[in-house]
Amino acid sequence: MHNYKKLTVAGCSVSDRGSGVDWCYGDKLAELLDVEYDHQGAICGSNDRIFRVVTNSIIDGSIDTDTLVVIQYTQTVRREFWTSNTVDEPFPGPMNSTGRIPLVESYGEERIDGQLVRWKPNAHSWQKVSSTQQFFKQYQEQFADIKYADDVFALQHYNFVHMLNAKKIPHVFLNVWAYPHNDLYWPSESLVLRITAENLDSSLQTTLPNGELDWHFNNAGHIEVAQRIYNLL
Repeated sequence: MHNYKKLTVAGCSVSDRGSGVDWCYGDKLAELLDVEYDHQGAICGSNDRIFRVVTNSIIDGSIDTDTLVVIQYTQTVRREFWTSNTVDEPFPGPMNSTGRIPLVESYGEERIDGQLVRWKPNAHSWQKVSSTQQFFKQYQEQFADIKYADDVFALQHYNFVHMLNAKKIPHVFLNVWAYPHNDLYWPSESLVLRITAENLDSSLQTTLPNGELDWHFNNAGHIEVAQRIYNLL
């Protein structure tokens, strides 16, 4: 096994520390590997955010050949936008089953003129700035198309995975539920772990108040996923 010095996990709420859990699988995997942990799981996160955060970290050297990167893709239609419609509290959003949904995210310490705002279907329902609400609703109704988003994402992934391999960055793609395509390009150098409803027992998942599965991991589920990644390595 590679002698990693650091672990970075980038993904959506599936990889985050939502309500009802005390840790995420990244925390537990870092313990198994005995390395520093860089947590980039984000509720309402997008593949856009994954590409931005990981690529910038490779460029600035904070991710290098001694860093294991776990990539957990999410819905292809999700987006992040820069906005001048700033709010005073970066993370005051409403509660859902996995924790507080962030309204915005700061965009660099030097930027005080705007923030990044996360969009996914129905995100307009929890935005408090009326102009952002209107933009999100219009975007969903008139500008978001799953087929187009799938096509763009497949090309972005192709470039992204080649960049990881060209830079010799150790990585694992954690494909959860039905988020990424199974027909994406997967070079032999890339490790891929698939978590499905068929191979992860429902007792390892969180549930909604009505008892339905929430498609997120509970404490035991995060431990199980961390162990599966560790075993794959």
